[in-house]
Amino acid sequence: MSQAGDNGNFLKLLADVVRAEGWTGLWRGNTANVIRVIPNKGVLMMCSDMYKAGVAAALPTINGASVSSIAGGLAGVTAVICTYPLELARTRMAYRIQDGSTQYNNLISTFRAVIASDGLLGLYSGVWATLLGVLPFEGIKFGLYDILKSALPRNSLDKLPPIWTLVAGALSGAIAHFLTYPLDTVRRRMQVSGAVGAAKYSNIFNCLQTIIKKEGWTALFYGLAPTMLRAIPGLGIHMFVYEIMKIALGLDN
Repeated sequence: MSQAGDNGNFLKLLADVVRAEGWTGLWRGNTANVIRVIPNKGVLMMCSDMYKAGVAAALPTINGASVSSIAGGLAGVTAVICTYPLELARTRMAYRIQDGSTQYNNLISTFRAVIASDGLLGLYSGVWATLLGVLPFEGIKFGLYDILKSALPRNSLDKLPPIWTLVAGALSGAIAHFLTYPLDTVRRRMQVSGAVGAAKYSNIFNCLQTIIKKEGWTALFYGLAPTMLRAIPGLGIHMFVYEIMKIALGLDN
């Protein structure tokens, strides 16, 4: 909500949602998010590992964290292209923006409303802003993750205990979020652009200029605190589960 322009105290925004819609309002759009996150993270992690070999072969002069960073950025782009309509639906459902008389109150009605107003290509509205943000975000996250893993203590078998991957994932994700957060704000604004009740932006640069002109530079960081509160444990658990599954499947090396 803050990123869409509804700036305010985090706790006050929570209270406003609960007052208007009850506690279930805090999970608005979560069904679409869960449906999105399964293929998105699956494609992201699979492609990250797959792309490492290709990047290393194409760029033999680099190694380590640089390879992971480039592969992670490309994997992020691939995951967005494959799952973006679900990302758009999740965002519109979360803000409950209305398009005429149609509420975005579930996944099917959201798709119908978007297609009715903007056609099939409307499902990719704002995709360029998302790609612009995901490339550096995933690149920074995966690169830092490799650097932190190499710096953390290892066990007697020279293996990094999986619990430390939680720490590495949380720290790398937090830093990546902070450094790329303005791009994430533009992405959110572009995803709701043109819907009734939301500002209309013609392109990414128009969106950025309008935000700065009307709301100031600080508006690019609206919602940073709750994003960090969600992302730090979320990304830590994400990487922890990923490493645990690799060990369970015999893919750890």
